[in-house]
Amino acid sequence: MTGLSLLAFLGHCETPDSPQWGDTVIKAAFYLMELSRQGDGLIFNGEKKGNHISYEHAIATYALAELHAMTRESGREIPGLAGVLTAAVEIIVDGQTDVGGWLYGYRGNNDSDSSLTGWQLQALRAARH
Repeated sequence: MTGLSLLAFLGHCETPDSPQWGDTVIKAAFYLMELSRQGDGLIFNGEKKGNHISYEHAIATYALAELHAMTRESGREIPGLAGVLTAAVEIIVDGQTDVGGWLYGYRGNNDSDSSLTGWQLQALRAARH
């Protein structure tokens, strides 16, 4: 939910420099970055049961990639964000299957669906910019 919320703030052009919402943007970024550190690059809420992990990771990666692009353009990058983003993108790239999609949890005999793949692609596209 933090990733989706951060995307909403960024979509409204809020950055760490924004007078009203800058602190919120920074707190969201730092929270996602801390989850990445706790998860060895994987960004999720810590609960390993269910199919949510690859959704959470992709959405958080997408939000951090958008934030990185916006702060890099302003010359006020968030310390450590580039490294977290690189690790997050590597997980997505490494998790792609031989047929081009992504599995729930990024590995094993799990199922996949088009919405899961869509979030991965959105995250990669944002990271490319």
